[in-house]
Parts: sequence; C-alpha cells; structure tokens
Amino acid sequence: MTARLTVVIPTRADGRGLDRAIASVLGQGVDLAVVVVLDGTRATSSVDDEALRDLVAAGHHVVAPGHQGRPGPLRNLGLALSATPYVGFLDDDDVWAPTKAETQLAVLDAAPEVVLVGSDATVVLPSGPRGTYFDGTAPSVVRLREEIDTNWLITSSVIARTRSLVRVGGFGLAPDMRFFDDYVAWLKLLTLGEGMMVQEALVDYASGNQASLSASDPQAGRTVRRHALEHFLTDAADLDLVISRRDRRRIARHLRP
Repeated sequence: MTARLTVVIPTRADGRGLDRAIASVLGQGVDLAVVVVLDGTRATSSVDDEALRDLVAAGHHVVAPGHQGRPGPLRNLGLALSATPYVGFLDDDDVWAPTKAETQLAVLDAAPEVVLVGSDATVVLPSGPRGTYFDGTAPSVVRLREEIDTNWLITSSVIARTRSLVRVGGFGLAPDMRFFDDYVAWLKLLTLGEGMMVQEALVDYASGNQASLSASDPQAGRTVRRHALEHFLTDAADLDLVISRRDRRRIARHLRP
C-alpha cells in the first residue's frame, strides 16, 4: 500500500513527549510516512534513540538539520521530504486521537476544493485535561475571511494538501515570524480554497509548556495579528496569490492603529 499522508514532527528531542507523539501517529490505522525533524543536538536528549532507529528501520525519516530555534524551518524540511498527497503536522508535546487521520482524510478525499482540514482539540494543562479548545464555537467551513479575524487552525490539528502548501511557500522563515509562521501559512493556503473543521477534538493539545518550540508569543494578540497580516500581504504579492477586495478591506481594519 502506498502512503497517502506524511506527518511532520519538529522536536528538540528533549523527552517532553516525542515518543507519545510518534506512537499516536503510528497508531492511526492508515498508511502514512513520518518525518521527525530534530532541532539542535541530541547531546542532552532523554528520548530513546532505539525508538528513532526503529522508526528509520520501518522506512520513516529522522533528520537533524542543526539548530533552528523555531518550528517553521523544521516543518518546511518535513514538507520537502513529503511524497504523499497530504501532509499533517504534530508538535512533539501533542498527541493525535486514533481516528484523526482517517476522519480528516475522508473529508479531503470527498471535497477537491478543500485545501486543509483542522479540528477541535482537548486542552491539556500541566494539571491535566481542561476541556476543548474551541468548545463548539469554530465554524464548519473556514474561508480566508474567517481566518483573518480568528486563527481557527491549531497546527497539530491540520492536514493539508501537500501540493497546495508547497505552492504557497510553506512556512515563513523570517526570524520575527517565529510565533505565527503557521498562521501565515494557513492564510496563504486559504487563498487557494476552503478549509473544513471537524468539531470533534482529534488532538490532545498541550498548553502552558514554555519549553515548546511553538510556545506562545509574549506579545499581545493584536500585535501578533498585525505582524502576521503584514507578512501575509507581502508573501501573497510575491507568490501572486489572489486576495479579494472584500478580504483586503477586512485586513485593512486589523492594520489600523
């Protein structure tokens, strides 16, 4: 059977959950490829090297490009290694539910106009599960206009069409995009088609982990959105992505002082 999905897992390999993340992907019940991208050195890692050797022996990839310090370049490397129609992403401290891939691939297979599928997630605090992230508030269809106003797409929940994500340049590499390169990537993707949301929580999403490669930006949300939308407009112009006048007006409202 030929793999239909590549799952990219960026990690510092510091023992914060990588083994659990990998196990949750391998337990999906669909044929897929895994790319673990290691940030930095392995000198202080507490992850079982045997588990990574087993992953490679099974035909998956473990690559170490050196220290990057942010997830965007690591995700792009995994994207470059993807030879499957679909690509998904998983932070190393998050966990996929057993039916995640099957559920979301069914949506993508049935709707060629859909470029990505996200889902709700169970928020897991250091003290334990807290409930779902969106709590039923997420739209079932995410278009560019919805994503401009609110980022509905948790990176560990997203499965996208590989060719579409390559077309929009993947994740941004500018140092100041460290905390929102995923958001800009989803904005760019949604210029090509619609996104869909599965209302079910298909990810255990770790929150409050300050060691995470995707730790929250200490800046205020409005400041982050302004920077993200500015990068989005620049990237869209460079890549000849079409943004409607209506959506440009919506962006302009967010960019006002």
